[in-house]
Amino acid sequence: MILWTETSHSLPKEILCELTSIALESHPYECVGLVVWRRRYWIVPLPAIASPRSVLVDPAVLIPTLYLLDQHSVRIVASYHSHPNGLARPSKLDGGFRLYGGSHILLVREQESFTPHTFLWSS
Repeated sequence: MILWTETSHSLPKEILCELTSIALESHPYECVGLVVWRRRYWIVPLPAIASPRSVLVDPAVLIPTLYLLDQHSVRIVASYHSHPNGLARPSKLDGGFRLYGGSHILLVREQESFTPHTFLWSS
C-alpha cells in the first residue's frame, strides 16, 4: 500500500517556481528529476520516456547519476514529477519515488499552470 502524506513545502519559493516552469515546458508530457543540495539547491532534470500519463527513467541513466551525486557528496533532498492530467496525489506507480530524497514534489496541472504539492512517504 502506498502511503503518501501531503505536507507544507520546505524548498525555497524560487526552486518551486523553477519546477513549475519545467513542468510547463514539458507539457503535455510528464517531467521528472531531482532537487539536490551542495552549498545551494540545484535542479537535476532526468531524461525520460514520457507521455501525458507516465514517465520512465532508464536505469542505465538513473543509476550512474545517483552514483555520481553520492560520489561528489551531493545530497538528494527531493524528487519531482508532473501530472499533466491534473491528478493531485501520487498514483500507485509513483511509489518508487520514495527511494529518492526526503520528499517528493508533485507538479499538478491546474488550468494553465502547475501547482507544486509536497509529499512525504510514511510507512
